[in-house]
This record gives sequence, C-alpha cells and structure tokens, in this order.
Amino acid sequence: MDKKIRYLILLFGFLVFLVLAPLIVLYVTGNSIDPDTLRPVKTGILSAKSIPTNAEIFIDDELADKTDYNIRLLRPKEYNVRLEKEGYFSWSKRLPIWENQITLLAQGVDAVHLIKTPTTPVSISPNVTDFQQNSSSLWYISGDVLIQSVIDDPSNSSNYKLSFVPNRLDLLNNNQYLFTANSTNSAVINSDNKTVYNLPQNNLNFNQVKVLPNNKLMLLVDRLLLSYDLETGTQQPLIPDVAIHTVEGSTVYWQKDGSIFSGQWSGDSLLNINTLVTDTSLNTPARELLVTNRKEMFVLIDNKFYRVNLNLRLLNEQTISASIIPHTNEIVFSTGSELWFYNLGLNEPQLLTRSNASLKQFIIRTAIGYGFMITNDGLHALEIDNRDRQNDYQLVESPNISKIILGPQDKYVFYLDNNELKSIIIK
Repeated sequence: MDKKIRYLILLFGFLVFLVLAPLIVLYVTGNSIDPDTLRPVKTGILSAKSIPTNAEIFIDDELADKTDYNIRLLRPKEYNVRLEKEGYFSWSKRLPIWENQITLLAQGVDAVHLIKTPTTPVSISPNVTDFQQNSSSLWYISGDVLIQSVIDDPSNSSNYKLSFVPNRLDLLNNNQYLFTANSTNSAVINSDNKTVYNLPQNNLNFNQVKVLPNNKLMLLVDRLLLSYDLETGTQQPLIPDVAIHTVEGSTVYWQKDGSIFSGQWSGDSLLNINTLVTDTSLNTPARELLVTNRKEMFVLIDNKFYRVNLNLRLLNEQTISASIIPHTNEIVFSTGSELWFYNLGLNEPQLLTRSNASLKQFIIRTAIGYGFMITNDGLHALEIDNRDRQNDYQLVESPNISKIILGPQDKYVFYLDNNELKSIIIK
C-alpha cells in the first residue's frame, strides 16, 4: 500500500471520528438531535419490565422492542405505552418521560404483571357452601362433609364427616386451623392432622375464636376472655368485660375499659400485660381489631377506622367493613362505594377504586400490583397503579359470584359461582 492510500484511509477515519464522536457523546449523555433544528436535546429513558418477559412494547402505537428492555433517547413528553403478549390481556398507560430521568413502566412492583386472558373455568365441585385455602390445600364444605383437595390437582381429595351442617368456613389466625359453624354449632379443624374438635359453646362466630400455641384457643364468650384446651376440653377464665380480642403468634391483644392491652401467652396464663393505647373512642366496643404479623394494629369503631400506635390515627370515618387478608397480612377496608387498602410500604391508606356498583368482596395483592373484586357483573382484576387510567380486566362474567380467594403464588383464582366452586389461571 503506497503512502497516498494510507493518508486517504487515515483522513477517512478521522472524518468518521469527527462525525461519530459527537453522536457517541450525545448518546452517552442521554441527548439526541432534534431533526427540525439539528440541535441537541436532552432525553429520558423508559425502563420496561414485565412478568412474563418478551412482551412487545408499543410506544405511540409503534413497536419499540420487547421486555425487559430500557428504551433510550425518548424526548420529554407523554407517551402512550402498551404491552402485548399472546394469551394475556393488553396493558396500556400514558406515561410522562422527563429529561435525564428513568421512568419505570411498573410502579410499586418490580415489573408489570400481565394477567392471562380467561380460559374455560375448571369446575372443582358443585353444592359448595363455603371454602378456604391454606398451604397447598383447598378446603370446602358440602352439606355435612368437609373436603380437602390438592390445589394443583383438585380431583385428589379427602372427605371428613362433620357432626352438623355448617354454613361457613374460615381460616383462623395461624393459617393452620379452620373454623366452621352454623347458628348453633361450631368446630375447629387442625389442617395438619385432620382432627375435628367440636366446641361446646353455642353461637360462636369467627371473631370470637383465635388460635394460641400448643393446641389451645383463646375464646371470647359473653365478654369473658378464656383459654380452651382442644385436647382436654378444659376452659380457663382469664379476663372479664372484654369487648374484642385477637392473637398474633403468642401475643394476645384485647380492648377493655377504653384501652387496648397486650399480653404474652405462657401456655397457661397471660404475662407481661401492657396498656398499648388509651382513648375515649375506645369506650365504644370495636367491631374489628386487626394485627398483622409485623405487629401493625388497626381498629374499627362504629364507622371510624384507625391505625393504632401510641395513639389512634383516624384513616377513614365512613368505613363499613375492614379485614386482614390471610397469608399476605394486607389490610383492606370499604366505605361501600370506595375500596381502600393500607399501603404498609408508604404507611398510608391508598384508594383502589370508587364505584357506584355493588361491591361484594375484594382482596389486594400489592406484590403483583392488582386488586381483585366481585361486582354485579362478575370478577375483575383492577390495577393498583393509578398513574393515568387503571387497567381493569374482567376475568369472569357472572352475577352469581359470592367469594374469591387467590391461590399460592397468585397463580389461581378460586371462586364460588352459584354454589359451584371453580378456578381459573391468571399467571
């Protein structure tokens, strides 16, 4: 190669460098060239993650890439973002992009959890009165029979005869024991060894029965707090004039005489009794006393829902119902037209939705970013993220759904439709 050609190659390389270097600098610093003015403009990034991955990302209806992917060099403005994946509901939201910032496709969760489009529901059993789920088992009652089935194989089931016909089935506070009852009889079932214990007290309801360690119960009967040994049937009176109680682990909580107390269950008595809070509002018997596995406490008095610390912090004064969701320990409450949950990460109540429709039941799953609710027209999954509109997916169309439970890892939704127990897969 002669000297002239070498010089030409070097000159060409230098010219390419002069052209590419500014573009590389612009890219690295998050800038692009405005095609109209040919001036550099600052850009932002959209971080697009989904579960499952490989969902198509459309930005303003143009295919940009697939998840998981960071889409760079987006000019600051609002974009219509949409995810599409075969077999799943489409997810869409209008999101702002800011210069020199990363906008996350998902808010409050690690990724957008795509929900499967409905398939034919699996019928598990007809003539079901009520049902519950714990660990890897599904439990339901039909007449005077309690049935346990494997969640991944409902045909694999075992039957247990009861001494009465119950009309409800509840999962007690330790997620191991079940409570079943009718207007005159009640029983507790140890789901580990499948033992059924008939309780001697009449007219017990779910809120009066809590589980203590060592196969004992803490009962509230005619305002008397007492322990009950399931093996021997022995009752031990503990504290009179109690309005409401609950148990978390070995700690017992109760309301009495304008205060909320706690005590440690030693196996046969309450020790280390402490007054947690005193307030004139607590002179009125509470309707609900809720304690999570992280010891966060909430109380519903009349229609006022409070967070309990050293004092009462009013969260809502039009609350009709409040509950704690088994397994996840998430707190939900309703005003009738509004569905709320307590965001423990933000330490604030968060509105899920307002609706004029009748709302029969709802549960929250902050880990996947959805609430699941029963309305007059069926079962819906409603996105928690309220930036722009919330994605609302109808999973089942039926006016007769009365109860829903999400299975392990939120893979299944089990529901009672006109007394038929069914399931669908959503993940």
